[in-house]
Amino acid sequence: MINELAGNYAGYVNQNITQELGPLEETIEDMLTRLEEFETLVDMVQEDEGKCIGSNIPEIFAANKELDKLFEKIDRLEVFVGRVKHDLDIVESHLDEAEAEAGTEGTLKNILKPLLFMKNDISSAAKKVKSPVYEAHDIFKTDQFFHPDDSSQNKEL
Repeated sequence: MINELAGNYAGYVNQNITQELGPLEETIEDMLTRLEEFETLVDMVQEDEGKCIGSNIPEIFAANKELDKLFEKIDRLEVFVGRVKHDLDIVESHLDEAEAEAGTEGTLKNILKPLLFMKNDISSAAKKVKSPVYEAHDIFKTDQFFHPDDSSQNKEL
């Protein structure tokens, strides 16, 4: 029985280790190869990065200055649009007041009504109604927002 037990244990020890470790060694070799390729790629990227940073940073700073100018123009344009909106609101309120005083609703029918009546009726009605005095609101001037020196730069952009 001892001989049999010793023979069984000897069978476990006498296994072909190279046959079992062969796939593991191939996997390790493949991983080492990939690691070397990765190191080579990292070195190439670091070299290219140095070249790119050296040449592109001045271009980025130049573009940033141009963008700052563009942002200033956009800000001025926003102020201009706000001013135009404000002036338009005032003119519309004046128009509403004038329509209320004249008794019109501001519709297309009311605009076309005088054209549909006879000229005698219009002239007699016009003589009876006195037109109120209109004082125009001081609206924006484009010179306040767009300077002559900007026009040459606008052509470039």
